[in-house]
Amino acid sequence: MGGPMNALYLLEGQEMGGPMNALDLLDGSSVNYKEVTIKRAGVPELRFRVRESVKGEWSDRKAIAECVDRNTYQKPRLGFCIEPGEDWVDCGANVGGFSCLVNALGANLVAAYEPHGPNLVMCHGNLRLNGFDPTPAEAYAVVHDSYQGVTATLNVNRKPIQARRHSILLARQGSSPVEVPVIRWSDFARDRCVKMNIEGAEIEILREMKEPLPLKLVTEWSFDVERKVDVLREVRTKLEGWYDHVVINRSIPLDLDEWHFFPPNAFIYAWGRK
Repeated sequence: MGGPMNALYLLEGQEMGGPMNALDLLDGSSVNYKEVTIKRAGVPELRFRVRESVKGEWSDRKAIAECVDRNTYQKPRLGFCIEPGEDWVDCGANVGGFSCLVNALGANLVAAYEPHGPNLVMCHGNLRLNGFDPTPAEAYAVVHDSYQGVTATLNVNRKPIQARRHSILLARQGSSPVEVPVIRWSDFARDRCVKMNIEGAEIEILREMKEPLPLKLVTEWSFDVERKVDVLREVRTKLEGWYDHVVINRSIPLDLDEWHFFPPNAFIYAWGRK
């Protein structure tokens, strides 16, 4: 795992299913595990262990559903797919849903970045559970190239249902700050395919991009970080100059200035680098 980590934050070598550290339990409750099997057309069967607690549902199953059940990061009917042999980077790996999907579809998971230690432990465990190599998954927060410093403050949410919403930008009520190591966009993105869902930190990366480093890109856009629709339009226009295909999964009226609707996000797909 890359970079120095606070010992209270991540237990080195901790195996999924063993004792969890205090920051993972957050509310002081005990945590249990259950195994789920996901079968869907076109994807080999995948198994995942997810956390559950008597004091509240964890977000693990929702994070996996986004990646596998709902297939959010692919658009096969449009031509945006994970193809065998491609090199993929998973930014915001959480508990490993997308990382496992990449491997299952015959692509190469060359890197996966998840800054929250307990989530990373789950990611490693789920990769192993499916017979995949866990070593590409490392403890980094992804930041834009002009970011100053070697660490960032990750706001760790207290509620288990928000365990996939830890952010270096948004501090929700009751969150706990933890310093985590960072990796910059240009350090890994060139000539690879990139999935990015990093709770708002993708906005500055997209705005700052000066060249089309990835061969393919699928990224979340967080309207709770940037509501101005013109900013999204500027990013889309820039991407359209670099890629043959750019699609946003949400219809946005031409006369809309700001997005104040649910859900507060969209996904951008860019492929066919020119």
